[in-house]
Amino acid sequence: MIIKKNTSKAIIKYNYYYLLQLRDNNTNIPVPNKWAFFGGGVLINEDPREALIREIKEELNFTVMDFNKTYKYYFKELNETVHYYSVELKKKKSFDNISEGQKSEWFSKDKMKYIPLCPDVIEYFKYENSIENEA
Repeated sequence: MIIKKNTSKAIIKYNYYYLLQLRDNNTNIPVPNKWAFFGGGVLINEDPREALIREIKEELNFTVMDFNKTYKYYFKELNETVHYYSVELKKKKSFDNISEGQKSEWFSKDKMKYIPLCPDVIEYFKYENSIENEA
């Protein structure tokens, strides 16, 4: 039996900046040493929203209270559904003590053009750009 994976990702934003994590430089993990959104796998019997809250608490020691589901995408080659949630911060916060990845950093969309991004980040910005072009 093939089990479809689900992940929840937080699109943490402050104004026009996005918080990303540089994944560990470890060949035993998917897409090592690339920039990614924070988040992770949805456990059995867990709702994707609950997974988002749990993952952000684990990775950033930050409690997410206000967020909205913005997009869902199925990565056929990974047999994985990614649930994207928008988290708008009212103040820019420094997340220096992360529990996963090498470091976190705030990026503008323009600066992201010059860094190695994970496929789920690239897919999200394709979606966001398509929405902006429709407006």
